Amino acid sequence: MSRIIEGVTTSAPAMYKGDATKLCRLWMHEMKRVFSDRLVHIDDIAEIDKILDDSFKGFENIEKEAVFEDPLICTSFMTYAAGAEKTYIPVANKEVLSKTLNDKLEEYNENFPVMNLVLFLQAMEHITRITRVIDRPSGSALLIGVGGSGKQSLSKLSNFLLDIESQQILVSKS
Repeated sequence: MSRIIEGVTTSAPAMYKGDATKLCRLWMHEMKRVFSDRLVHIDDIAEIDKILDDSFKGFENIEKEAVFEDPLICTSFMTYAAGAEKTYIPVANKEVLSKTLNDKLEEYNENFPVMNLVLFLQAMEHITRITRVIDRPSGSALLIGVGGSGKQSLSKLSNFLLDIESQQILVSKS
């Protein structure tokens, strides 16, 4: 629960003043990130989604469709990439997210060895998840997948988005 509260309190309060739907979207995003992202079985994720869906039966003045509307993504690198102070905000739409990430990828490729990434929707969602985790105090994540699936590249880009210097440990026989 503390991770959910932490996520909600890192956002700018002025953005949600008088708009309960926006605040519920932020709360729902944090619930999905804290609980659903830790699950691997589809049935478990569906059960969490059902619990979250059922939790809105008590809210009369808030449209459930508006709360669950896509994209349900919040991140802090959107403002930071624009040169402003890092603020945890909802992403307006997928096109804005795509443009920001592709611009930052171009900037990364100008300064570091080139990463030929195709930023499709799922990759962009993973970047937002990675940046959310590394932007939190004591944040940690375990990225699991087959070799060559892009875990390392997405992590490098996520660090670059937040201006975090990363180090890589080389595993060798000695």
